[in-house]
Amino acid sequence: MAKKPFQESVQSIERAFAVLEALCREEELGITQLSHSLGMGKSTVFRLLSTLELMGLVRQGNSGKYSVTLKLFEMGSQVVNRTGIRKMAAPYLEKLFASCNETVNLAVLDNHEVIYIERWESREPLRIGLDVGKRVPAYCSGLGKAILANLSVEELERVLKATTFRRYTPNTITDPFLLRHELARVKEQGYAIDNAEYFEGIFCLGSPVFSHLGRVVAAISIAAPGVRMTGNTLQSLIPRVRETAGKISEQLGYRAYLNDHLSERAFR
Repeated sequence: MAKKPFQESVQSIERAFAVLEALCREEELGITQLSHSLGMGKSTVFRLLSTLELMGLVRQGNSGKYSVTLKLFEMGSQVVNRTGIRKMAAPYLEKLFASCNETVNLAVLDNHEVIYIERWESREPLRIGLDVGKRVPAYCSGLGKAILANLSVEELERVLKATTFRRYTPNTITDPFLLRHELARVKEQGYAIDNAEYFEGIFCLGSPVFSHLGRVVAAISIAAPGVRMTGNTLQSLIPRVRETAGKISEQLGYRAYLNDHLSERAFR
């Protein structure tokens, strides 16, 4: 049975978006390359590229290959600038807070420190009090390690060179070599743990937030006294904080969490 026109139009949008995503991952690609990597016919790819070029979203270079223009960046930047990461993240942080009743934070990196830009504070009598605007060293916080682990090698080295390593607690990592090893593990697992490394007895679980360009721009965390962040409780919070960070990243235009879905649907 033939598909309805509306269904065809949705599929066309998904295919066009797949082309844009492929071009965003490479400096430039030709029609044959896109056809092979996306599983589309060359004529389909050509029609999509022609339309995207008319819309100002892609351009064809002297080599005959295509690349994205800055129009996508401009569109995304307008949305982010208008709403701000705090506003975008707020409903997801509130939901995370409601699910755990522990302090939930949003922070960004500034040189070698993280700055708290949003916070939902636990109602428990035993809690940590860090106000919005507070700065803490990146190397010894769950928020900071979640961000540092996803910087480029060059960016990370600049941060480490600007860092004065101080032992705040017996658990603070003050050896840059050991910190790099820790950050590699953080990047692989998708979350960071601050095991009372800045405040005695305070445990923090952090996860990175990515922009539409795939760059880490912030991190979120759940912070609580270590006596409440053990065993099964910790294991239940890890997927929640990762999922929340992923949803905020999606709102900022990061596509990794949707790629599989789009790949499955775009070429049916």
